Amino acid sequence: MAKKILITGAGGFIGGFIVEEALRRGYETWAAVRKTTNREFLQDSRIHFIELDFTDGNALKAALQQAIAESGGKWHYVVHNLGATKAANYIDFERINYGYMRLLVDTLKAIDAVPEATTRPTVPSKSPTTRFQTPATACRKPKPKPI
Repeated sequence: MAKKILITGAGGFIGGFIVEEALRRGYETWAAVRKTTNREFLQDSRIHFIELDFTDGNALKAALQQAIAESGGKWHYVVHNLGATKAANYIDFERINYGYMRLLVDTLKAIDAVPEATTRPTVPSKSPTTRFQTPATACRKPKPKPI
């Protein structure tokens, strides 16, 4: 049985390459897109599409639960590639880049769909910049530092 992967932001430039690589590696590939996403470069018949609305937590939960039921179980890997490089203001930037990731992780936890397998970064383990995070800890807000 092939391992399953969910890729958010699959319709973007980088997301399309991640989908392509997942297919090349033989993963059962789920491409998370918006209803309005152009799928011109996501034409491979092996791609399973899931439309996710990160502005509606209930709709997000329902879509994830339905996809899990259809596929016969949760994903082995989740690649959250959705994000904004520019925004009209910091609040929008934070909502998209932190809020949506937080909502995804919290929703996966709530429906018991956090992947069990995680992989370490492909950098030397003695590197001072290496910091491994599990899905359960990836979205913790940093504690404020005393002034």
